[in-house]
Amino acid sequence: MTNTTMERPIYRLVRMYAAVVLFAAFDALAQSYPVRPITIVVPYGPGSGIDIIAREIAQQLTASLGQSVIIENRAGASGKIGQDFAALAKPDGYTLLITSSSGIVTQITAPPRSNLQKDFDAVALTGTVPYVLGVPNDFPAKSLKELVEGARKRPGEYNYSSIGGGLPQFLGEMLKSTASVNIVAVPYKSTTDAQVDMLAGRVHVWFTTLASAVPVVKDGRVRILGVTGAQRNSLLPEVPTMAEAGYPDLDMDASFYILLPVGVPQAILNRLSADILHAQDSKAVKDRFAFQGIVSRTGSPVETRRALNNEFDKMNKIIKALSAKPS
Repeated sequence: MTNTTMERPIYRLVRMYAAVVLFAAFDALAQSYPVRPITIVVPYGPGSGIDIIAREIAQQLTASLGQSVIIENRAGASGKIGQDFAALAKPDGYTLLITSSSGIVTQITAPPRSNLQKDFDAVALTGTVPYVLGVPNDFPAKSLKELVEGARKRPGEYNYSSIGGGLPQFLGEMLKSTASVNIVAVPYKSTTDAQVDMLAGRVHVWFTTLASAVPVVKDGRVRILGVTGAQRNSLLPEVPTMAEAGYPDLDMDASFYILLPVGVPQAILNRLSADILHAQDSKAVKDRFAFQGIVSRTGSPVETRRALNNEFDKMNKIIKALSAKPS
């Protein structure tokens, strides 16, 4: 029997011992985490649908983790500023990013320095939110059909709010393409900035999440002409779906994902994933989500990664098809 053969069982024991020690170290890391406040970076302004979701999750995480979970709004450049900031954070579990379908569209059409698929690890799904097409309450069009007819009669006179490169701009360009109308994109830093100008009558068409629109719809300041989704939304039962209104291509909900800078220890990632899932299961979050028209969507890190990649594939195909259409 050679020395090598005799030594193999020893090597196996050493490796097993090292694995046990490493597992114990990771377990201890997860048990002690967190020891200071955690930040969730929201790459858009306060009051947006993504901001509402982040704040609800943060409130529950603060209770379960025993440390403050702070929302940091870093709006600008179509979400690029916040995304790039989070990507450069130390991978220690104390800086998270919440991103959305808008972030995916921006990554494809006007990429930031960081990359959602390569520079981040997936943590959890949070939910989906329908998008709506809103107009000022005194706007002449009472339906999407009337809006398109008016835009055709007055090319270039109507405008829509564009959160540059994100889903609102994408939906605006889809409307222009599918309805063959000329409406002008007006860029805004956030959907809440666009809302101010729409309420003042300076913006005619406002694409935003249902969560963002609910407050101004309930007080009668905005009229909704269409909502995404396979069926009418219970919060707006009188509003037709985009498909019912004659524009199925505009049927696109927003999905939301919580990510971490790549390299965070797996034990911490798993701890955050479990706590976010627990937060979503709380009555407080369920009630608040329902009130805002947010559909809770949960998933493990693996499921979240799969969902993120699938949405990238879907958006890539849609954007390529849209770009191929003659102008």
